[in-house]
Amino acid sequence: LSLAVRPVAASAGFAGRLMRPFGSLARACSRGWRFVLRMVGRGPGEVGFSNLPSVVTWNNRPEFMQGRKKHLLLEAELPYRCQAALPEGTGGQRYACLGANETEFRMFLAHASNLSTAAVAALEVTDRCVDLRDEGVRLELRQLWGNRTLLLKDVSFKQALAPDKSMAAELKGYITRMRDVLADPFQGPELREWLEQAEGLGLEKATACLFDATRDVVQTREGLLPMLHWFRERYPYYNQKCFECGTDATCRLGCTMASRQEVQRGKAGRTELFFCPSCGITRFARYTDLRTVLEEKRGRCGEYSVAMFHLLEAAGYTVRWVVDWKDHVWDEVLVQGEWVHIDPCEAAVNDKRMYVGWGKQHTYVVALGRTEVEDVTEAYTDSLDAARKRRDLSDHDLAEVLRAASTDWASGNIDAGLLDEWNARVG
Repeated sequence: LSLAVRPVAASAGFAGRLMRPFGSLARACSRGWRFVLRMVGRGPGEVGFSNLPSVVTWNNRPEFMQGRKKHLLLEAELPYRCQAALPEGTGGQRYACLGANETEFRMFLAHASNLSTAAVAALEVTDRCVDLRDEGVRLELRQLWGNRTLLLKDVSFKQALAPDKSMAAELKGYITRMRDVLADPFQGPELREWLEQAEGLGLEKATACLFDATRDVVQTREGLLPMLHWFRERYPYYNQKCFECGTDATCRLGCTMASRQEVQRGKAGRTELFFCPSCGITRFARYTDLRTVLEEKRGRCGEYSVAMFHLLEAAGYTVRWVVDWKDHVWDEVLVQGEWVHIDPCEAAVNDKRMYVGWGKQHTYVVALGRTEVEDVTEAYTDSLDAARKRRDLSDHDLAEVLRAASTDWASGNIDAGLLDEWNARVG
């Protein structure tokens, strides 16, 4: 079947009314463009679709449904004479970015290479389209990331670099991250003493939040809320404020692998870059070391859920870390046999349906404690059946993945390579 749409005037009678529902296509036609849409049947289960003059083409049904988007990769080679200017820990002379425009890329080049503005302006920037489903492309990008010469903007680490994007691989990554959390040296009595002496909290509130086995859920909530409100005020959710002048009027350039100094300072996995017109580049390092997070007072749910995990354990609670496969993490504490939801970013207690109100379409919500890995999706969604339909695993396959994860969890081993990768993804 072929359908040709010829240019029509904006005020054309029947033809204009016919095209009006097509929105942008009708407006394009009114400017005199010609589009040809061609759909060709290729037998059962196969559909070919071409949109001319678009550069995007779908060749089969899965591609038609999901899109096979080509991503524009910008690249620049530093001349040999510029190599000496590279910061310590930066490998190679080739820089690249995904998702950013050329101006943003040159900002990144100037920041990451220590070259002058004039030297960066003189560099030749080339571009090419890459398919992120090509493992060869992903390997190339991982090498650039490891060299600290890749900038990712509007493209997630998982989408661009992860060697395995399956649910099982992600769960293994979260388990590895959790093992590292439990190995943090700043916990227990030392952290409890820190909490009792924390500026702005006070001993009364610090004492009120301690675990008491005689308290029910309501009483526990009353004891925890003052501490949670203090925490949210003291540790605000970081958006994109400039660290120097405090303005929100910054431009997010993207994220890159953390510098050696940031890794040594607080085990950062990645760093987000923001450009302030007045002050230049702000580096928001995503630290995973608890003491560093508490000192920096900058983070998001990735940092703060882990910090609250440790604070609650120090206060005497049995705690587990809860991961929403969409984009959020929080905690739960055990109160008289019931797991109670705690979200430090929202100062929320026992409000499990809060995320439904946000419009979240849950797929998997998994809790990781010191002794268990459990699917808790049903507790946080208003329809488990709807969540099942959004999943890529059957109940049986999910049970197998969780069983394997529990066995892996019991082994207690930390994969250092996987941990480095996961610290670059979470939060």
